[in-house]
Amino acid sequence: MKNVTNIKNGEVTPAPLMQMVNGAWLAKTLTVAAELDIFTIIAESGPLGVEEIAEKVKIQSRPAEMLLNACVSLGLLEKEDKKYRNASVTDKFMVKGKPTYFGDIIIMLGTREYDTWSNLKEAVQANKPVSPDIVGLTATPESARQFTKAMHNNAIAPAIALSSLINFSRFTYLLDLGGGSGAYSIMITKKYPNLKAIVFDFPYVCEVAQEYIDKIRASSNVTTRSGNFWMDEFPEDADVVLLGQVLHSFSEKKNRILLQKIHDYLPKGGMLIITEFLLNQDKTGPVFATLFGLNMLTASQDGKTYTGKEIRQLLQGAGFVDIKSQVPLSGPHSVIYGIKQ
Repeated sequence: MKNVTNIKNGEVTPAPLMQMVNGAWLAKTLTVAAELDIFTIIAESGPLGVEEIAEKVKIQSRPAEMLLNACVSLGLLEKEDKKYRNASVTDKFMVKGKPTYFGDIIIMLGTREYDTWSNLKEAVQANKPVSPDIVGLTATPESARQFTKAMHNNAIAPAIALSSLINFSRFTYLLDLGGGSGAYSIMITKKYPNLKAIVFDFPYVCEVAQEYIDKIRASSNVTTRSGNFWMDEFPEDADVVLLGQVLHSFSEKKNRILLQKIHDYLPKGGMLIITEFLLNQDKTGPVFATLFGLNMLTASQDGKTYTGKEIRQLLQGAGFVDIKSQVPLSGPHSVIYGIKQ
């Protein structure tokens, strides 16, 4: 991704730049197809022609054909004998009702986040957010539901990976701070049924988390507790704490305070686990982590992405030892964890 130079016949061309700026077209094509639920409709009805899809989606045939053919060109659909069927990637991740459904985060990124990024210039020039922070995103039932469902899509894969990486058998209670949908708690306790977990998050988020917990019938292991981890006392008795994609919303100064609070709370031998989108040492990659840093610029007062070394230093500064990491853990997610002596 770093090498954006395209040389043709000895000349540097602007093709890579055009590919980047046209990325908005790609994003919106996928988002609109997801919003119209085209992939679910095709999955339920089998291969369909333009007119059939247009009728089911309630749009005219002209835009339907354009959108469907664009999806074919992007590898989202396949076309044979004038009928369209899902490609393997959309059949797995973009069909509602499947456990691997990824559409909630696609739609959120392609709508709310897309609009926010339209104001990136203002965020860069003013060094301040141009969209609601995490408190604002979870302030109403509707916004909390959209955000939490999107984050659930994004958390399942790293949650499964984390449950396989770390041996939780010696722990009794997991405190999932800012736990969102409870994806981590659900997947970890599924593998370790003797472990109990508390998802600690804002009230409307906990309501959505409870729905996921009930759906998967995990209520005997996973409960929710509404609160603000900056102001409220932590629930009692946990011996392992998880911060899943939390630190990037805050400054190093605030994170030092949070990690010290967690260290003081944990019993001797307790573990703190942190998942993040980590930057490399010179902060020029991976691409996702650098761009996510800009995303936090648009949506937080002092949030950013961190290097693995910076997270380790935060852990060490709070008194944690025996610090280990897995970079990456799953996709862009990495994990760093340490023990209280």
